[in-house]
Formats: sequence, C-alpha cells, structure tokens
Amino acid sequence: MDDPAERLRSWLPHVLLLLLVAAAVGLLAVVVWPLKDALLLAGSIALLTYPIAFLPVLVRLERVAPHWPAEQLRFTAAAIATVAIGAAAALLVVGGLWLVFGSFDRLTDLIGGLLFNDAVRLDRTLDALAYKLGQLVELYPQLPWDANAIKAGLRELFGRGNLGPDMLGFLFRGTVGLMAMTALTLIALFYLYAQGTQLAGMLMRWLPLSEDRRSDLAQRFHALATYVVAGVVARAAVHGAVCGLIAWALAGANPLATGAIAGFLALLPVVGPAIAWVPYATVLWSTGRELQGALLAVACISAAWVVELCFRRLAQRLGADSLWFAFMLFCGLVGGIASFGLRGVIIGPAAALTAAALFGFLPAVYGVGREGRDAPG
Repeated sequence: MDDPAERLRSWLPHVLLLLLVAAAVGLLAVVVWPLKDALLLAGSIALLTYPIAFLPVLVRLERVAPHWPAEQLRFTAAAIATVAIGAAAALLVVGGLWLVFGSFDRLTDLIGGLLFNDAVRLDRTLDALAYKLGQLVELYPQLPWDANAIKAGLRELFGRGNLGPDMLGFLFRGTVGLMAMTALTLIALFYLYAQGTQLAGMLMRWLPLSEDRRSDLAQRFHALATYVVAGVVARAAVHGAVCGLIAWALAGANPLATGAIAGFLALLPVVGPAIAWVPYATVLWSTGRELQGALLAVACISAAWVVELCFRRLAQRLGADSLWFAFMLFCGLVGGIASFGLRGVIIGPAAALTAAALFGFLPAVYGVGREGRDAPG
C-alpha cells in the first residue's frame, strides 16, 4: 500500500518548482504588458517575414563567412533584415505621403517637425494631411471617419514629437506615439530574428514529432508564410496599382487614393477591390458619360480577374490553395482589423498562418484520418 506521506514528499518539490516557474512567468507578463502592442506587432512581422527577409540573408552570410560563429551570423543577419524591413516601411510611408501632399515642402515639414520637435511645422503639416484625407472621406462616405476624428487621430499618432520626448512620455505616462512605437517594434524584431531560431528549435523539441515531421512542419510554415506575404500582400498591392491606374486613365481619378482604397479592400475577399472604382463610375454615369463609366467598370473587373488568376496559380504552387486556409486568412484579416486597427493587417494573417501550419499536423500526430485531409492549409 502506497504511503501518502511518501508520495507527497516525492511530488512536493516538483509542484513547488512548477509554481515558481508559473509565478516567474506571471511576473514577467506583468512587467512586459506595457510593451504588448510593440511585441505583438514585432512577433507578427517576424513570423511573416522570416522566410523571405531573415533566412536568405543568414544563408548568404553562412556562405560568405563560414568561419564566423553561429551567434555572430544570426545577429548580423538579424541586423541586416531589421534595417531592410525598417527601410522598406519608411520608404513606403514617405512615398505615400509625398504622393498625398504632391510636393516635398509638406513632407520635409512633417519629417522636420518629428525629428526636431517643431510644433509649428508639425501642426501645419497635420492640418494639410487632415484636409487631404477629408477629401477622400467625402469621395467615399462609407468610410467610418469624419474630419474631426481624422485630425484627432493624426495628432495622437504624430503629435508627441521626436523619439526622445515620445519615449519619455511612454516611460513616465504610458502614452506612446509613432516614433516610440516604431523604435520598440524594430528593437523587438531584431531580437526575435536573432534568437527566434533557438526559441523555435526549443519548442519543436517539446512537440511530439519525429525529426522528419519537424522538418515538414518547418517547410509547411515557410511555404504558407511566403504565400501570405507574396500572395496576399503583393496581390493587394497589384490590385491597388491596377485599379488606381485604370481609374486615373479613364476617369481622371486620384491614382493614389483609388489605389490605396482598392489595395486595402483587396485584403478582404468578400468585399474585394470593386468598391474603389464604383464612385468614379457613378460620377461618370450621372454626368452623361455612360460609355466611359461602363468601360471603367469592365476594365477594372477584367483586371481584377486576371490578377486573381495569376495569384491563384501561385497559391497552388505553394500548397496554400485550400479553402480552409483562405477562410482562416479571411477571418484573421477581418478579426485583426476589427481588434487592432491597421496593425491587424499584419497581426491577423500571422495568427491564421500559425494556426494553419499547426492544425495540419494534428491528424498525423494523433491518427485522426490521413495527414492533411480536411486540414487547414
């Protein structure tokens, strides 16, 4: 007969150890909770861009400098990939703002106001930007914004000054603006790139998978991540560019505004990019230019069909053409945008990608049917 006291003495050290680990994890969660937005965004970016931004750089460095230690290779590749992601995001934002303003003067005022904490230049630029966005809202009344909300949102985003005051405001008041959020996200992204391989390897060793299964899971994850970036983000960008150019050529529309709306709506499969050109077609039709409006509609619909056909073939090549994965990606996008705003465009697909990659291996591990059948992705 077992002795309860002996069993308690044998289990008590393990229970205490687990309680200490849980307490340490809880304390760490409380400490880093103010950084949750930056960490969540950085983790999502790392998940989506690891196969196309970090891994190719690491492989190239291993060929160029095979004598370097593994840790130095990872840190160097992480620095290069982080700088590349930051530079690409900065170029995208600066290019978009330049097209919105139509001149370098307002753009230099915005950059100068942020870098040198010049309130006069910053206010002047934000007023001009709010006016431009207000014109866009007048064209698309379905957008849930108004002029006052746009001004308040822009001042909330940009109005805290350069990185120094913004970071001090975050440390002592808990409020964070664009500059501090960008810095925190890039720092977290660098460390996730540099140490993400070791963390993923540790988690993979804990999973009940053989070495072959782990390799298959990694390949599946990389293929789905490549499709999300190349097949979803690039698809939306192509939709936006094509629709913007057609609307500009046939209706004299603002190609940037139309392209941005079409690209954003192309992320949502149910809505699609059609709404972007509908206002222009309606204006043409109401002003007696029925043929021009009909040509605009036919051209945009045909172009959208061609873009979808091309990217559907890409999805088939990457093994990401499953209806389940498309549905999960749709839910991730819609739910991410509803929960996190524009950040949900990145966070939502990252969540759907992780779930699809893992769910596909549950039948193989636990013997429920054959592997991959009726599984997401």
